[in-house]
Amino acid sequence: MYATSQANNTFGCTSQTRLLQRTHSILPRDAVFGFSAMAETRFSDDDLKEFNLPNLHLAFHFAYERYEIYVKKEKERQPPPWTTDQILQKYRFCNLHREHDNVSRTIIGYLRRCKSRTALIFNAINFRRLNQNWTIGSLGLSDPKHYSPADFVNRLETGMRCQLQCEGKGTFNDGAYVIPPPSGARLLLLLNMLEESFTNGIFSAKNLIPGLKIRVSRKTFEQRSNHSVLQRLMELGYVEVSKKFHNFKVFLFALENLLIIPQLDTLSKARGTFGFYSKIRALNGIGPFLAGQICVDVGYIDKKLFDENQLAPAGPGCMRGLNLLYNIDVPKNPNEKTEQRLLQNLRTKQFLIWTRLGYKRPSFGEMSLMTIENLMCEASKYISLTHHSSRRRQKYRKRKSIEHVLTKLEGNSIAPKLEEDARRLKKQRKETEKG
Repeated sequence: MYATSQANNTFGCTSQTRLLQRTHSILPRDAVFGFSAMAETRFSDDDLKEFNLPNLHLAFHFAYERYEIYVKKEKERQPPPWTTDQILQKYRFCNLHREHDNVSRTIIGYLRRCKSRTALIFNAINFRRLNQNWTIGSLGLSDPKHYSPADFVNRLETGMRCQLQCEGKGTFNDGAYVIPPPSGARLLLLLNMLEESFTNGIFSAKNLIPGLKIRVSRKTFEQRSNHSVLQRLMELGYVEVSKKFHNFKVFLFALENLLIIPQLDTLSKARGTFGFYSKIRALNGIGPFLAGQICVDVGYIDKKLFDENQLAPAGPGCMRGLNLLYNIDVPKNPNEKTEQRLLQNLRTKQFLIWTRLGYKRPSFGEMSLMTIENLMCEASKYISLTHHSSRRRQKYRKRKSIEHVLTKLEGNSIAPKLEEDARRLKKQRKETEKG
């Protein structure tokens, strides 16, 4: 991490100016406006004294440039390169606005078709846990009133197999959100449910894809908490140990949904943003950050349940960004009041910051609280790369759209109504881009 984050409280005006000069030399020439005025005058105001000004400049430059890339690439359909910024050309970053990202647009497109709050919440939980188009596209919308664990497993297996065939790898999720495996009493309950499901017919041979087994790593198989159940299922021919392409969590998620469905009515009656978030967060296997992401997805459809301007739960990347932008040491695990206060301060002062930086009012208007949270995460990566961090970053590559995925899945009996899904999602995406 750049050294300023470790000594934020020691910055004086001189060191701030020197770092701003370094920032000026790093940014593209057309990204900096009136540099000497910024260093001498614009950044001397007390109303921005809480910020590390060079890093603030980099973060807002990133916001401006990343949105321009989105406009040129997605709206105007221009060919690359979409920016002169070498870092943004080379490395992959999420969009400034979360709802513009590839998978988020897929999720929103499906959630708009939910006919009840309970269905909206149930599908939002499943989609965000998956967080990739191959398995979301093969799963499609689920009706919690007619939910089948075997159907859930079959659909995800189909998406994984198709991804493996097309890309050389297949996973049920993209790993962006760390979902720890269940443990303790919860794991014991799910393992007992798993064993019973193969004996009571839920996961019978006629219900699952022919030949489908639970695939686990050697490490998972030998863990003391799992071993006895997995060993018995292996003896019955239901489990195999493999080096990759595992699906053990898919079976556990399929059963965990049976425990979530009875809670949907209570979740749908939550009062306001904070009440809904606290109930989603209380679900087993869903931590604070993932709960926030699920809530935001629901809020795109039903703002009465969640408003992203009232609460934006911060992930680890956001906390790194806040630590880089503020002249204080932000604790790694602050309480929510601290992180929300810091995010709200940025949201309140955003137009003042744009003015001080010499930018015109950006075309995307006001950034929501959730957009600020998203910006902190992506800007922390950008700032680290700008200052030559040794941390490896994923290089840019075009990600497969949901329309592409559904085309590849067409003709497979496990994924129904794919042509209709592709048509509806494509129409919704065009309407969104026009708006």
